[in-house]
Amino acid sequence: WSSTFCRYPYIAVVLNFSQMWALYYLVQFYNVTHERLQPIKPLAKFISFKAIVFATWWQGVGIAVLCTFGVLPNEGKFQTGLQDFLISIEVVRLYTI
Repeated sequence: WSSTFCRYPYIAVVLNFSQMWALYYLVQFYNVTHERLQPIKPLAKFISFKAIVFATWWQGVGIAVLCTFGVLPNEGKFQTGLQDFLISIEVVRLYTI
């Protein structure tokens, strides 16, 4: 348990950096193509995509922290199951808006 707990912050930093890097290039892509894509109004789609990526990442970190400190059970594949379940609810909610 201790070695996993000690490695998680480093892995989280690397994954956070990669998410930020991906979002940076998404912003660059938007800056280059926003005039050509103006008829389909891409800004709302762009912002919602960024929000989904950002929220999903931090939701996973939050679940991992809660499982580590014993607030949520840390048995089997509970973390990934809970994350998948929450994403499913969010996707259904997103499409019904």
